[in-house]
Amino acid sequence: MISIIGAGPVGNYLAYLLAKSGYKVEVYEDHNQIGCPIQCTGIVTSTIKQLMDMNQDFLVNTVSRIRIYSPDNNFIEIKMKDLNYIVDRTKFDSYFAKKAKKLGVKYNLGWKFLDFKNGVMKFNKGEKKTDVLVGADGPNSIVARSSGLYNKQEIVYGLQARLKMKHDPDLVDTFLIEGGFGWVVPENSKICRVGLVSNNPKKYNLKWFTSKFGDKIVDYQSGPIPVFSSSLKTCKDNVYLVGDAAGMVKATTAGGIIQGMMAAEELVKSIKFKKNYNRLWKKRVGRELFVGKLIRNKLDRLSEMDLNELIRLASSEKVKDLLANVDRDYPSRILIGLLFREPRFLKFAFK
Repeated sequence: MISIIGAGPVGNYLAYLLAKSGYKVEVYEDHNQIGCPIQCTGIVTSTIKQLMDMNQDFLVNTVSRIRIYSPDNNFIEIKMKDLNYIVDRTKFDSYFAKKAKKLGVKYNLGWKFLDFKNGVMKFNKGEKKTDVLVGADGPNSIVARSSGLYNKQEIVYGLQARLKMKHDPDLVDTFLIEGGFGWVVPENSKICRVGLVSNNPKKYNLKWFTSKFGDKIVDYQSGPIPVFSSSLKTCKDNVYLVGDAAGMVKATTAGGIIQGMMAAEELVKSIKFKKNYNRLWKKRVGRELFVGKLIRNKLDRLSEMDLNELIRLASSEKVKDLLANVDRDYPSRILIGLLFREPRFLKFAFK
């Protein structure tokens, strides 16, 4: 028996893959509905097509352009080679759960995981035995804490509101700020997901940011975001961590759906062929997560003046062409390409 704690997109994808490989699987979710509450912007790059078909049921919008704004309100606009996808997270999370259920996976909703010891899981509704335990339970994973895998993971918070506002439905806006970034992601021409991650909430907070676009707020969404660290432990005995629970999130954009799903594929290989899980997932996504963290560390140290200059340097056609043709899921390719096309970017490494 393999037990997965957490019915988010990564946990559900893993359940589906394991069931497809013939394993008996149960999923436990502490909420009563899969995909709620929503704690994600729900935008993914074209890399997602390597993992799944983009089902029309959960697809809200597609975008092909992105604008990146500097603090002085200058911007570069990039026409992306491949579409980015905006998804309904509740429906998206449920997509692989439905596929997993068809293969015999049992879902236990409203079961809050509390502890694990000697092969026995403790929940608010009782105890269950398992042979393999997987923590797909997000930042501050209880599975990690109860199994000795927790390592004081650093957490930041993403704050977001859905606003009624007129906006080009084919355009995503990204705003560079000191110690973070903001975004406007359109669901359509009248509703946008507006949010930010900030290391200085006194100066840069959600109220300050949403006021730039009006005050017609539909609802609020927020959630903790783990900060990737290559030193985090992801497996011990028959306990494994995947997705946000393992800190598998791009520090550059705070997104981790694709990286978590890729790691889920590596975990199936690890269980099936008795391979080293830590080695497998790091080979698949570890380098990009590590480089993304290096880039974020540098960006967070830049002043407004530095960020203004960064966008000015990025305005050349050769730089925009690079950004248009390389997915954000591969920051190492972007970094190497930027330094090759515009060596003056190198000075930001010494800030």
